[in-house]
Amino acid sequence: MRLKQEWRAEYEQWKKRPLDSAYLYIWADGVYPKAGPKDEQMAVLVVVGLNRNGYKELLAIEEGYRESFESWRDVFRGLKHRGLKWVGIVIADGIAGLWKAQRDVYPAARKQRCWVHKMRNVLDKVPKKAHDDVLQALREIYHARSEKQARAAVRLFGVRFRSLYPKAVDSLFQALEAMFSYFIAPREHWKSIKSTNVIESMFSAVKLRTDAARRIPRRDSALYLVFKLLTDQQPRWHKIHGSGLVVQTIELMQQRHKVRIAA
Repeated sequence: MRLKQEWRAEYEQWKKRPLDSAYLYIWADGVYPKAGPKDEQMAVLVVVGLNRNGYKELLAIEEGYRESFESWRDVFRGLKHRGLKWVGIVIADGIAGLWKAQRDVYPAARKQRCWVHKMRNVLDKVPKKAHDDVLQALREIYHARSEKQARAAVRLFGVRFRSLYPKAVDSLFQALEAMFSYFIAPREHWKSIKSTNVIESMFSAVKLRTDAARRIPRRDSALYLVFKLLTDQQPRWHKIHGSGLVVQTIELMQQRHKVRIAA
């Protein structure tokens, strides 16, 4: 109880701290700790931003519903209220409520769908015997050296698999315009912004702690524990590869945005 009270005080102060006005990238996802009533699935909504110095920074940790537009809108509005006015690219999975909230609060931000999740979704629509062939074709798209090369690989994917696995091809093509936003960023950043692995990797340590314990009965206790575990990790996070390009990329993307508005 004493620790919970300390963590709650720290959390309440942390969630009100002012933020920088611009973050080049933000990663957003909802994760499920083992907490709350057994018939409910508690989600913790997490947003991580890349600051001007090239470091990943925890921006928001909130209890909510992973698929909920209202939950994500509250998270994004909270970021804006605390000073975050401009975002270059939002990286997330195919969470409809999240993307609707992003359009509502940060309409100028580009969206980048997570390639790791999308490849899993496509493979789910393919018989197991064909997984290797389909995965190899997806990797050719993923590792393309330019958007032109990537789109050519997508067209080839459609030609090869449309008649065999139409649902798999549809799954890829329906998300296509949100899959290639990373090409506007420096090549050094591509690996980091193609997926939400930034959040998944930091939560691996959290899951080790929460899975080892019995179910945490109170949702607020779980929230404060997740907050404490993540904020304790943050000082050990490394800079993004190509960190020296962050400020320049922010300025270039903001200038392009102004040009689009003027046009």
